[in-house]
Amino acid sequence: MKTLVWLMGKPGSGKSTVGKLLQEKIENCSHFSFGELLKEMQKTPAPEGYTLDDQQRVYDFIKDRVPGNNVLVIDCNPYPPKRSGEHEQLDYLFDEVVNINLICSDEEGLSRLESRGREILAHDGSKSEDRLNNFNNVVLPEIEKSRALSNIIDISTERSSPEEIVDLILTNIKN
Repeated sequence: MKTLVWLMGKPGSGKSTVGKLLQEKIENCSHFSFGELLKEMQKTPAPEGYTLDDQQRVYDFIKDRVPGNNVLVIDCNPYPPKRSGEHEQLDYLFDEVVNINLICSDEEGLSRLESRGREILAHDGSKSEDRLNNFNNVVLPEIEKSRALSNIIDISTERSSPEEIVDLILTNIKN
């Protein structure tokens, strides 16, 4: 059975950390960070940000890796109509899709980002506060809209270690 795990959540919520740990714990699993792949594929961002062509290149890259994996973990947030339909491009390739929303406060997310030296993103120059505001004003409403279409499992990352979060996700995948 092929399983796709979408990890959503604000910057600093632990998407990449949890994704990497899931890859280590699950046999025949790969983890991709949609944002990191976008950065690699578009070295100089356009003034309007990433284009639909940039995003399509990322989906094509990931699709090419689906056949060799029983579990694919992708950290990627849903976005408004400009980038709508992105999840559907991969969902149909899997028997099971698990949507995980990692939750932490703005303060915790900001603290984590800054502790890793990620206050300024080299790729687009945005500050952590800008990223959190964008998440709260643009992305979070899209996650809430997605709840009407699919089951989303909320997991708080504030009082749990990444390993504990992975164990919760593995329990949800098995169920």
